Parts: sequence; C-alpha cells; structure tokens
Amino acid sequence: RDAGHLALTAGLAGGADIILVPEEEFDLNWVCERIKKRLELGKKFSIIIVAEGAKPKGGKQVVRSAKQDSFGHMLLGGVGEYLATELEKCTSLETRVTILGHLQRGGAPSPFDRVLATRLGIKAVDMVKDSQWDQMACLKGNKISQVPLATAVSGTRLIDMELYQLSKMFY
Repeated sequence: RDAGHLALTAGLAGGADIILVPEEEFDLNWVCERIKKRLELGKKFSIIIVAEGAKPKGGKQVVRSAKQDSFGHMLLGGVGEYLATELEKCTSLETRVTILGHLQRGGAPSPFDRVLATRLGIKAVDMVKDSQWDQMACLKGNKISQVPLATAVSGTRLIDMELYQLSKMFY
C-alpha cells in the first residue's frame, strides 16, 4: 500500500511507458502531456502501471471504501479508474483499466519459486530445531538467512529510488 515494489518491477519487466508509485506523488498534467507526446511520436497506445497507493500531487490515496482492513488501514482501490477518467478528460482518448492483481492470481510457480520455497522451508525447520524463535527465514541477495520478526515488520520497505529514477529514462 505504501511501497511500489510490484509496480516498479512489473513495469520495468513489462516495458511500461509510465510507472507511478506511492513513494513519489504524480503530476497528472505531466502524465497527460507524456501521453500526448507519445501520440505525436506515432505511439498509438501507452501502458501505465499504477501502484495501488500512488497518489496525485497534493492529493490523497484513493480509497475503495470507508471500511478498514484488519490493520486499521482504509481499503485502497480505484486509483487506476481515477487516472483513466482524468486521462480521458485531458487527452480525449479511450482509456482502459486492467487490475494486475486480478490477472496474476494463480498460475504455476516458476522453477525459481519452487526452489526458493524449498530453501526457505529447510531454513525454517533448522531454526525450529535450534530453538531460534521469533525469527523469519529470508532471502538476502542469493543467500538464505534469517532475520528477527521485529525487524521484518518494522516499518515499510520502500523501493530503490535510484532504480525508479532509471525507469523514468524510458519515458
């Protein structure tokens, strides 16, 4: 909700034209101008990846309802529809929204996923055998390690802003 890891990696891997993340408020006018510029260059479509927690400059995160989740956070949702509506207004182009989370659910794990799950499971069993409680098995770089649970849940891990800035080189 407050970090754009999935949006950034999906956008980079999928060749998105614009990536919007919670770590940096977006300028709606800039997005509109970028789309118009792409049209001038003969680009007949644009792919924009928008993280659920992305918000316009000076605005707030878009919430789906006044309900709260089990952590007391407002339920986010609808920023894609908000952006699509605003883009249609400023560009007069038909804009469609696809919610990636609805598409990516399920599917077969990759070989990397399967091996990682096995490695993490083995580490978890080893930690139990060694009575290492309040720890979490994790991947650090390419090594399996462990970290105290308190550390694992202490705050939001934000995206690598250098990588995000690099993604903007393609805009």
